[in-house]
Amino acid sequence: VLAIGNPFGVGQTVTNGIISGLARTGIASGSAKGYFLQTDAPINPGNSGGALIDISGSLVGVNTSILSRSGGSNGIGFAIPADLVGQFLVQAKAGRSSFIRPWAGMRGQPITFEMAASLNLPAMSGMIISELHELSPFSKVGIGVGDIITKVDGLDINSPAEMLYRMSVAGIGTAVDISYLSKGITKSSKIDLVEIPNLRVKEVTLGSEFIFMDLRISELTPEFQSKFGLSFSSTGLIVLDPGRIASRLGLRRGDLLREINGKSVDKIEDVTSAISSIKNTGSITIIRSGRRVSLRFRL
Repeated sequence: VLAIGNPFGVGQTVTNGIISGLARTGIASGSAKGYFLQTDAPINPGNSGGALIDISGSLVGVNTSILSRSGGSNGIGFAIPADLVGQFLVQAKAGRSSFIRPWAGMRGQPITFEMAASLNLPAMSGMIISELHELSPFSKVGIGVGDIITKVDGLDINSPAEMLYRMSVAGIGTAVDISYLSKGITKSSKIDLVEIPNLRVKEVTLGSEFIFMDLRISELTPEFQSKFGLSFSSTGLIVLDPGRIASRLGLRRGDLLREINGKSVDKIEDVTSAISSIKNTGSITIIRSGRRVSLRFRL
């Protein structure tokens, strides 16, 4: 492959190398949504956005980042695959200002050797579903927790990142064929690729009449559950902005409010009522990074 770019601003440059690896995740961007080609063609600052092409001139990917301790190229560069870039173009031409990936509404993990042996699986490839949202398009066709996704449109998948990549390449508004194992039986279903549900929920920013003025909270949506890594079965109110006072007490963006002064809070009205009753001392129970945390305070 050839990497084209403008490294260090010296002018258009071409370097050459090979594709060193496929399906690299979480390396170049620190995000599980990453899914990159790895190349040893020298890529330096200024190469980002440049084309990675094969010797016939066909686009293979778009250079995006490097893995380096010094800031210079060590022969470990990453590029966004061309078929994913194609979906970026489709959405841009449709007028979108940001790239939207299809919503699976599930969480899962790769099949390990030990897992395959304990479940008596015929193969060690695939992704086992550990959690499924009730609104998930997978749930709607009867796929459930414990089922193992093995293929998307006939292509093997081995991780959540790989499945999301295959869905993203297909694009929102289309459908993909999903092959899966359910109780040892191989099945297949066609899944409609949709955006994450945009549910209309209550959101409020507390005014100056409350001791936690400027605290902004919202009811839960699938988007917030996915964004903040919350269980799809979680309940409570999500903190979108703790404001000046509540942040001093330890509240952070993404915290899930569960109790105030020992009273459960599931609705906006529960929170405003509980905060109004606080006098000099109190406690707030939250879920943060999957852990239950109690914050005690004195005003």
